[in-house]
Amino acid sequence: MLAFSRSPAARRHHGLPWLAAAACVFGMSVWALHFLAMLAYRTSFPIAYDMPETAESIIVAILGGLGGMVVWWRTETRVARSILSGTIIGVSVSAMHFLGVGAMRLPGLLLFDHQMVVAAVVVGVVGTSVAMFRLPHGPEPVRVTNLRRRVPASAPRQGPSHARCAEVAVWLVLAIAGLHFTGMTALTVLPGLVPPRGDTVLGSVVLGTIVASVSFLVVAMTLGAALMMQHLARRSAEEATRVHLLQNMAQDVMVIHTDGVIQEINDAGVRMFGRPSAQMIGKPIASLFADHSEPPILRRAVSTAAPIWPEEADIRTADDRQLVVQISCQAIMFRGARSSVVAIRDLTARKGHEARIRHLALHDVLTDLPSRLLLTSRMARAIDAASADDSRIVVMFMDLDHFKPVNDLLGHAGGDNVLGQVAGRLQRELRGTDTLARVGGDEFVLLIAQPGPADDMSLLARRLIDSIEAPFDVDGRVVEIGMSIGIATSPRDGATPEALIRAADTAMYRAKQAARGSYCYYHADMDTKLLSRRQLEQDLRHAVERGEMRLLFQPIVDGHSGEISALEALIRWQHPERGLLGPDEFIPLAESTGAIVRIGQWCIDAACAMAAEWPHPWILTLNMSPSQFRLPNIHGVVAAALARTGLAPSRLEIEITESVFINDTDRAIEVLSQLRAEGVTLALDDFGTGYSSLSYLRLFRFDKVKIDRAFVPKPDDSADTAMILTAIIRLCQNLKIAIVAEGVEDAMQLAILLQQGCDYVQGYLFGRPRPIEALSDAWLAEIRMSVLLAQSKVVLS
Repeated sequence: MLAFSRSPAARRHHGLPWLAAAACVFGMSVWALHFLAMLAYRTSFPIAYDMPETAESIIVAILGGLGGMVVWWRTETRVARSILSGTIIGVSVSAMHFLGVGAMRLPGLLLFDHQMVVAAVVVGVVGTSVAMFRLPHGPEPVRVTNLRRRVPASAPRQGPSHARCAEVAVWLVLAIAGLHFTGMTALTVLPGLVPPRGDTVLGSVVLGTIVASVSFLVVAMTLGAALMMQHLARRSAEEATRVHLLQNMAQDVMVIHTDGVIQEINDAGVRMFGRPSAQMIGKPIASLFADHSEPPILRRAVSTAAPIWPEEADIRTADDRQLVVQISCQAIMFRGARSSVVAIRDLTARKGHEARIRHLALHDVLTDLPSRLLLTSRMARAIDAASADDSRIVVMFMDLDHFKPVNDLLGHAGGDNVLGQVAGRLQRELRGTDTLARVGGDEFVLLIAQPGPADDMSLLARRLIDSIEAPFDVDGRVVEIGMSIGIATSPRDGATPEALIRAADTAMYRAKQAARGSYCYYHADMDTKLLSRRQLEQDLRHAVERGEMRLLFQPIVDGHSGEISALEALIRWQHPERGLLGPDEFIPLAESTGAIVRIGQWCIDAACAMAAEWPHPWILTLNMSPSQFRLPNIHGVVAAALARTGLAPSRLEIEITESVFINDTDRAIEVLSQLRAEGVTLALDDFGTGYSSLSYLRLFRFDKVKIDRAFVPKPDDSADTAMILTAIIRLCQNLKIAIVAEGVEDAMQLAILLQQGCDYVQGYLFGRPRPIEALSDAWLAEIRMSVLLAQSKVVLS
């Protein structure tokens, strides 16, 4: 009895066979106990036992025990369960007892006291009922309603305590012993001659052997049951551990179902579906999924074979949201039944990451505008649609004007800020159906798939240009740029995305050449000019190797003596077909193609070599571009040129603009310090036109400052211009920095500058740039005379 009550796992997994085995152990134990007591019963005459009745008694005991156990497990109410099962077992034990007594064969009559018989039955029924009442019930029978119950992982089911087991055993012993002795008291044997029967009888020795064998069998079965209980208890504990793990997994949802009916779901599932577990357990697993996801779910629900590969599906949450999940299935044994465990992984985050990756692949990271790839795809579709209905599309290629100085002065972070603002302004002028893409550093392309009349494009282009010409605010600094636009139309200007973009790009270059801040429609003859520009780029790459570069020199004059103090080297390009080209015609092209570095290297070497041969020890002044200044070993390049040509470092003056400080001020100061250590003179060019000229004078003490031509006085200048010039000169004098004023074109300007105390002057007044061979004595005399005349005007004033 205790064995079957302590083995809920065995009952759950094996059901009636286990109860039958427990009933056999119980019935055989009681039967053996009874006949051991009967063998101890002594009379003055021999006693034998009828075999059929003896066999019937053990069968009654076993069947009665089985019936009582079944009733005990199947009855819900504890009191009713105890009374019904106790009555069945007590009556069966009583029947076994009196059948056993009736099986005795002896020379006499067996007389029973009916009242004592009733008392014996009552003792047996009461005792077994109390024992059944105290017997722990364990888990509920296997029913769907009980499958909806969830056992907390922190409170695993436990068997009855040892004290309870001992108590139940005592009640059973009292019931059986009380029934036996009360029943034997009801028996009276009257000696006499009784006619013998033909039944097979068992002697005491044989019966004793049978009882001993049954007792041994009971012990063996009990030991086997104990081992089985230990095994099943261990398996039940392992199963409880698995369920515990399922309930506490933080990531994946785990659902166990049998034939498509949910048996268990972990806490992650409760969170994902937004429903209590009680609302899901016992329901079809397909009810958790969207309708279109039911086929794979049902297919997996009935599959008990090898694991099915993961598959995507949609689930329904309590708040009517649909989530994309990945499901995988594995067949397992759960609660004695072949079941399936379904792992559900939320793919919402992963889908979001994939969408973000796709977005980044098709959009510009800085402005979030479509990339060239997405633009080309949309243009192809728009061209096909326009061909189908005999319409057109318009493509505008937009390039920012004066954007490179923004990068030089504000750094790439400031330039990125401006690009972001540009994208925002352009989008505000467009329709939702238009596509604006960023295709380069400061280049944008606009696709208009359904344009209006032709003049609307001109109006739109002007609005876009005006929107960019308004000042930008970058961390408190005002930035002004412009934009040029080229316009192409399909199918006239091209029938493919590449052709249209190329045509619009060509038109944009024409707009820049004509007047920055304008727009231009593409014409076929523009290709010729674009091809010419491309050819110029190609020629520029080989100009140095072909010896086509030339150096001209412009004097820098001492304002006090009228003598030439320095000669500034100015580069020209002697193109074999186009003639002598000024720096404005090829330097921007050289900077955009990277050829400026090679040209700058040549300029340093050639100028130093020429200066070393001059008959007078004039100072050589060289302009160094920001891109050349940022070379990793520019200090070594200058030092090597001086050593190679033999030019004294004190005769070399390098002019830089404040843009060399942008991005890496510390390195710029380091390079300037290295050049000064070599003995080279350093000058700050275009002073007053930048954003932070005064701050750079504080960071590094230059030897000279060149005042930009914008501050050289002109007849129509206001008094403010003169005051600014005076302030710059006084500042430099106080800092003991020499001053050079460039752009001097007439004697009046020279006189004003000398009156203000300017140290050095430079400009067309003293002659245009010319080869070094043209520096004649007559020219030097003219320069001295110009300065003397200006000085006399100062004295007379």
